Amino acid sequence: MTMAGLMRDRPASVPVLLRRGMACPGCAMAPFMTVREAAEAHGMDVDALLDAVSPLGGALGGTGR
Repeated sequence: MTMAGLMRDRPASVPVLLRRGMACPGCAMAPFMTVREAAEAHGMDVDALLDAVSPLGGALGGTGR
């Protein structure tokens, strides 16, 4: 799943990302970067990031794990 897909499917993830210092909502790369790639680019653990957005509803298919 791309970051744009994550934010589209789970709009409540946007403030979570911003609080973690991720500017994905305004990033031109969001449609192209997987969740894993974005987490790695920001020095974050992908599992921790997914755990943070998991309770927000919606399916997390194809997360790029």
